[in-house]
Amino acid sequence: MNGFDINPNRWHCDLFAYTSYGGHNGDYDWLAQWDSEEFKPFVIRGLERLQAVYASDAFHEDAFSDPVYMCDLLVVIKFQIFMKKAAANMKELRFPLLVTAHDFDFIAEFRPDPVR
Repeated sequence: MNGFDINPNRWHCDLFAYTSYGGHNGDYDWLAQWDSEEFKPFVIRGLERLQAVYASDAFHEDAFSDPVYMCDLLVVIKFQIFMKKAAANMKELRFPLLVTAHDFDFIAEFRPDPVR
């Protein structure tokens, strides 16, 4: 997912593909070097009310930094749950699907169903 906290007007997700899997060894620099061509971003719809909160002046006040951080994590989790549900319906998924948001090392991994 894009940097949703600094881009409240347009939330979207991008897809990147890799020829090799770098794992979760704590260093995710390998994710910055994707091997695929760029794909068209998918605009996320249905969260416009939450996006308006992120666009508000109050949301960027230092006094609210802890609640904002918690809200950021919840947005990423919501996105990861959405992608988990989508991955469960991907009949052609043959690789680990890693899901996160820009500037987060909070990465969920979904693997294809082995019975497919």
